[in-house]
Amino acid sequence: MNNLGIIHRRQGALEQAEATYQQALTAGLKAFGLDHMVVLDTLNNLGCLYDGMGQLIKAKHMYKRAMTGREKTVGPEDISSLDMASNFGALYQALGKHRKAQNLYKRAFEGYEKLLGHHHSKAQQAEFGLIGSTYRSLSAQESLDPKSHMWKETGHGMVDTFFLSKLQSHLFVSHELRLTKFFNGLRHLVTKLIQAALGLI
Repeated sequence: MNNLGIIHRRQGALEQAEATYQQALTAGLKAFGLDHMVVLDTLNNLGCLYDGMGQLIKAKHMYKRAMTGREKTVGPEDISSLDMASNFGALYQALGKHRKAQNLYKRAFEGYEKLLGHHHSKAQQAEFGLIGSTYRSLSAQESLDPKSHMWKETGHGMVDTFFLSKLQSHLFVSHELRLTKFFNGLRHLVTKLIQAALGLI
């Protein structure tokens, strides 16, 4: 039933997807209980659906239930738990709760980096989320602080530039590597040079 919900969602039949996920959730809870992976996957799928529909509060409740159950079942450092933390971080970012987003992205990034390595796409995506949430958090604090103009004038505003330049360079180099691999193949000299610059070889 979960797979049928995914198909409905991909086809844009969001109401049908929601109804299918709700049926799957009811059946899963009855058959397996709250902490079974089938139920947790359904909760996550409902969270993704609500997130995509802009129903962020509903999405938050689904993600929270899914993440709590996942951590209890497989532990907080399992890839699936880290995926939940990353999803939840993106949701908090959309809700404007940048500190919470920052904490979740940090946890996801550190876990992915430990399990998959720094250059894995999941680690990089979580790092971009962390950089973005940190930047937005600093911007929000600045707008509330009447002395923020002094902060910028004394040179401490360089933090903004640092985060933006770090994000921009990561995006550029990552994009450049994908293009070079695509057009020139893995053995090409330029690909090797970019990989060496990134510390991949």
